[in-house]
Amino acid sequence: METAERLRGFEEFVRIAGRIRGGSISPIFRSDGSRFVFVEGTPDRRAFLDVDPETGAVQPLFDTARLRKVLEAVLGSGLTHDVPFDTLTFVRDDEAVRFSVDGQVFELHLETYALDRVSPSEVVTASRRLPRNVRPGFLAEDPGPSEVCSPDGRWALTERDHDLWLRSTDDDRGQRLTTSGSEGLDWQVDGAMWSPEGLRVTGTLVDSRHVRKVPVVHWLKPTEEVEYFPYSKAGGAWPHTRLHVLDILSGTSVTVDTGEDPELRLFPVAWLPDGSELLVAAVDRTCSCLRLLAVDPTSGTSRLVVDERQDTFVYGIRNHDWFRTNATLLPAGDRLLWLSERDGWRNLWLYATDGTQLARVTNDRHEIEQVVGVDEASDVVFYLAHADEKRPYDVHLCRARLDGSEVVTLTSEPGIHRAVPTPSKNFLLDTHSSHDRPPRVDLLDRQGRLVRTLHEADVSQLVEVGFEAGEEFTATAADGETTLWGVLYRPPGFTPTERYPVIETIYGGPQSIEHQRDFIESGKGVYARALAQLGFVTYAVDGRGTPGRGKAFQDLVHGRFGQLHVDDHVAVFHQLCDRYPFLDPDRLGVTGISWGGYHTIRSMLVAPETYKVGVAYAPVGDLFDHMSRAIEPYMGLPQRNREGYERASNLAIAERLEGKLLLVHGTSDVNATFSATMKLVEAFTRADRPYDLLVLPELDHALKVPGGQYVIRRAAEYFLEHLRPEQAT
Repeated sequence: METAERLRGFEEFVRIAGRIRGGSISPIFRSDGSRFVFVEGTPDRRAFLDVDPETGAVQPLFDTARLRKVLEAVLGSGLTHDVPFDTLTFVRDDEAVRFSVDGQVFELHLETYALDRVSPSEVVTASRRLPRNVRPGFLAEDPGPSEVCSPDGRWALTERDHDLWLRSTDDDRGQRLTTSGSEGLDWQVDGAMWSPEGLRVTGTLVDSRHVRKVPVVHWLKPTEEVEYFPYSKAGGAWPHTRLHVLDILSGTSVTVDTGEDPELRLFPVAWLPDGSELLVAAVDRTCSCLRLLAVDPTSGTSRLVVDERQDTFVYGIRNHDWFRTNATLLPAGDRLLWLSERDGWRNLWLYATDGTQLARVTNDRHEIEQVVGVDEASDVVFYLAHADEKRPYDVHLCRARLDGSEVVTLTSEPGIHRAVPTPSKNFLLDTHSSHDRPPRVDLLDRQGRLVRTLHEADVSQLVEVGFEAGEEFTATAADGETTLWGVLYRPPGFTPTERYPVIETIYGGPQSIEHQRDFIESGKGVYARALAQLGFVTYAVDGRGTPGRGKAFQDLVHGRFGQLHVDDHVAVFHQLCDRYPFLDPDRLGVTGISWGGYHTIRSMLVAPETYKVGVAYAPVGDLFDHMSRAIEPYMGLPQRNREGYERASNLAIAERLEGKLLLVHGTSDVNATFSATMKLVEAFTRADRPYDLLVLPELDHALKVPGGQYVIRRAAEYFLEHLRPEQAT
């Protein structure tokens, strides 16, 4: 196969998700929650289907001929498609639906097919009630926070000039709510919650004036410009955060008392239904202590509801606001569900809101991922969990009684299940797939019985490009005992008698599982499969210290990041070579982004006899140089674990580089700052070790070049040149 053809196949498989049609639905529930509709099909053959879960009946919502006729009469022209819109809203007690066509908004009476054009003034009024983005996100691909609308929709909490404002959704006029904001002392809407009666709202005051700033240089301006951002690196000063309850009528503010630690991260969880208290999650800097507090909104005083502590960290490491979902307040407001790893596995506990532990709901040796719904009338909770001991990475839908008397796994198909309950909680929409099984949406009753399959992905276009599923495998970690899981991909035209060069795609960070578990939805396996089109065998495996396998599995590398990872992955590669004679043990490449970039470099330096070629995207180079909240929970503060940080540094062992290494970094990256690669460059230069460098001006951590796939194409060519030199010309 010619190189150009291989590269075309590579780029085709990077975009493979675009060849899958459907596989998921977005239910639009009627106001009483009894039925729902969803849209399926391509624009030229689109249909809205109306589902009655009680009977399992599915029928078209529209008579498309009548719909087309009334639309063409109003628009005065022919339609390209029978159903020229892809979303709608039920209005007028579900007797009508509202949708837009060609920038105009219409209401259609479902019985008579009377069609009314919604007045421009009403359209404007409706648009004002939609929350607006208040500022760009800081990290890559973070859209930033949006306004938070009051329960009655009349007000939107927003930000302006470092302060909080109320925007009237009637006329867009603004009312200032705070006055103390200034540069570096910012009131923020992030995570804000309105009280049930809509007269109070939470707001966060963030003081970053004492935090060191990192520069982002904008190189492409006529004259270079430098932008500075407050940025806490490991061990450095943290922003000080204070949570307030703001009264929108009086304009007064009450500060929430969370104790003496100014570095707590605070997450409003829920208001009690009567508005008498606000539940707030408070987590310390290293995530070793998570407390749930109940706050009196009139005085700011707080009381402890649940206190969760670990010698390492509480439930893995999450960089954003996962901690607010650790508690689920039940609708009546007097009980809550709490996720805890206190016994080594993430289980559910039932608490009263006064802090009394009422019951242990689950007692399993597997991880619960999230609560998806609670039916308080029958004291039942639905949740997602790694419930199959033989397949620890699969995620299933489960049900339990709140007193712990009954725990049932409702799904059985291997892979990843994601569920949405209907408002009644009598039915669930189960979207599921595996690495070799396309996604499907099933309607289940609360016993897990199949009512009917609603939707299946069309993967016929994958067959056209020679798509083949990967092969799951297990291997043993370097300890000789622990079973590890991964997926391997063969190249097109695979011949078992040929020796193939190999590429491992790697991550290894504490937040994410790397090997493919669903069909395509998570994106896992897409890059590995694409690289296989170049004539490589590729694979991914998750070693010890990663999530999803219990506390002990993840805790093993706490305080010693980078010390065990390479040993596990080298052990797996040797086992794969023994198992598969078609793997060339002398031609192994490795690639990854972010922590995957760090581990790419780490693998090249710690095991140069094994890893010969690497492409490190946006890598972390040295833990001292990394974002504090992304590493401190895993390693502790560097002031208390200096040896661990130093041993994890790639800079300190730069002289060990023997293979070919390409560093790729965007100059506007703040997830893993550009300084990481610059320090690696300096270390390799001092050590007199050759390396290759691709610098991308103005790109952030996502490394997305507008209008093309320049970055990954250069990486593909790099692997061809150095792992398959016979194919590089």
